Amino acid sequence: MADGPSRTRALFVRVAWRNLWRRRLRTWMSACGIGFAIFLVTVGMSFQAGTYDAWIETATGLMSGHAQVQHPAYFDNPEVRYNLAEGTELTSRFAGVPGVVAVAPRAEAFALVSAGERSFGAMVIGVDPVRDAALSDLSTHLAAGEYLPRPDSAFVGTALATNLGIDVGDEIVVLGSAVEGGVAALVSQVDGLFETGRSEVDRSVLQVGLAAMQAGFELGDAVHRVVIKTGDARSVT
Repeated sequence: MADGPSRTRALFVRVAWRNLWRRRLRTWMSACGIGFAIFLVTVGMSFQAGTYDAWIETATGLMSGHAQVQHPAYFDNPEVRYNLAEGTELTSRFAGVPGVVAVAPRAEAFALVSAGERSFGAMVIGVDPVRDAALSDLSTHLAAGEYLPRPDSAFVGTALATNLGIDVGDEIVVLGSAVEGGVAALVSQVDGLFETGRSEVDRSVLQVGLAAMQAGFELGDAVHRVVIKTGDARSVT
């Protein structure tokens, strides 16, 4: 009795095999169709995976990086006082993590940027130009001048520069709130302009040297973000 199912399966296999070769054209057409469908699915999945990687790099390459470390309260309430002490030590610590290819500390503040009689609000970001260029492509969107060649340089979006009526070589004054609540002041020379094509960035962001930012806003060695780039963005959890 135990041989019954086995014999039935063997019979089905023989019948199926004979049926395949009874109409060879139909068999070959079916096989080719299945093979072509598998090929299309494989190519499509590969293209999709490559597109996802490109989207990730486009989304993270300009400013955000693959991961960030910040004060727990800073995301919901980005005030100067919510910072990370000992930014240099934190940067070195994360730079030594396996899989991390670039780390950049940043100090940030919303401030009033003035040139002559014109003033506009902007996000002022203090960066280490060498470290930041390794994980952000903002410096590649250079429209005029140079990317932060000196400690007191400023790198300004073209739309913000137009609103302020400034160009490369002009001087700007940044006024904001220091860590202890006093007035923060920073004077910088515009050494470069950038144009990303994203209006929200070009009209409201400027970068200055990290040390100048820390001194002007009385931050000491503190920063607001440690931005991280890894070898594989999908590995970040």
